[in-house]
Amino acid sequence: MFKIILSRFLQGVIALVSVLTLTFFLCRLTPGNPFDNDKQIPEHIRAKIEEAWGLDQPLVVQWGKSLLNAAQGFPQPSFGNSGFSVREIIAQSFPVSFTIAVFGMLIALAIGVPAGVISASRRNTGVDYSIMSLALFGICLPTFVIGPMLAIVFGLELGWFPALGWGEPADLVLPCVTLGLFYGAYIARLSRSGMLDTLSQDFIRTAKAKGLPEWRILIIHALRGGLIPVVNYLGPAFAGLISGSFVVETIFNMPGLGTHFINAAGNRDYSLIQGTVAVLAVLILVANFLADVLQILLNPRLRGGSAETKAAS
Repeated sequence: MFKIILSRFLQGVIALVSVLTLTFFLCRLTPGNPFDNDKQIPEHIRAKIEEAWGLDQPLVVQWGKSLLNAAQGFPQPSFGNSGFSVREIIAQSFPVSFTIAVFGMLIALAIGVPAGVISASRRNTGVDYSIMSLALFGICLPTFVIGPMLAIVFGLELGWFPALGWGEPADLVLPCVTLGLFYGAYIARLSRSGMLDTLSQDFIRTAKAKGLPEWRILIIHALRGGLIPVVNYLGPAFAGLISGSFVVETIFNMPGLGTHFINAAGNRDYSLIQGTVAVLAVLILVANFLADVLQILLNPRLRGGSAETKAAS
């Protein structure tokens, strides 16, 4: 286990440096700079401003300083938010995006896992076809379609939940449900696939021959193996939830990382772009690592030897 953790950590550091490097050079290759605006700035004043921010230095020097800035936790001021450092902006907005992603994931699991288990237990029946049809429908509808639909129906027409804003617990409902429905559809299909594979194993047939109740076979014996495909998907799914929340935050006008990232991209705020990308990259790496650990815990064959090998010894 220690070797796996060390290997994943080193891979994560290399991946993070690569992402920050790519982001840096893409930002610099984009036409314009953070100080372009409608007013004409005299060249000598522009040169002084770029010198003060270090933009007159060679790209290699700027790249090295950007990596050092990331290693220090982004204390550099934001180009487009005067008086605030990137660290302060991230500290204020990250809890919003993270909260939406976590509750969106919980809703996706609460919808997808039971739907997949029920569908697998009723294979090739009307229940199975109905659940998988709804899942396919959910996959085909992106969040920028689901979000406005929920806002119009449950926010504006029915008035059950706020359609915009942030500050009250009720404000979380529509954004989290938007993400949960989309990713819950994927989880439902993966759960069904994993359960069908597990239900075809010999130990399940043995359990049925012993006369065990169906619910016990599904929950106690089959669910653990059936969830392995879902666990493999959790890492990319959580990353998708974070990046997907960028769109949802814009739809529901929420002060999360997504809103700041979009504004930073429009304003060419190099430091804030790198800060938000770094946070997203770290979350992806951590989520993938936790998914790997859960997969090892659920699958004994990945723990340095299978149960059969241990029994034979």
